[in-house]
Amino acid sequence: GPEDGGIEVEFEVDQNRSGVRWTVSLTRNGTRFARLVRTTRPPSGSFEARALARNSAGAEVIRGRAVSPSGEVCTARATWR
Repeated sequence: GPEDGGIEVEFEVDQNRSGVRWTVSLTRNGTRFARLVRTTRPPSGSFEARALARNSAGAEVIRGRAVSPSGEVCTARATWR
């Protein structure tokens, strides 16, 4: 959603296992704007990663990708004009 002239991006992983570190990359129109490390937490074994992307004119494609140490991958994509 829009916030402070940018786009607030939230990416969530629910693994049902606590204590697992994930590396999260967020991109806007193919350019990475955030790289975060998050750890799943009790009680649900999930985490939420938030970042602010710059807003620009035209179509936007936001992608999120999270990778666990064991190689599990979680991805998401949002597009709007």
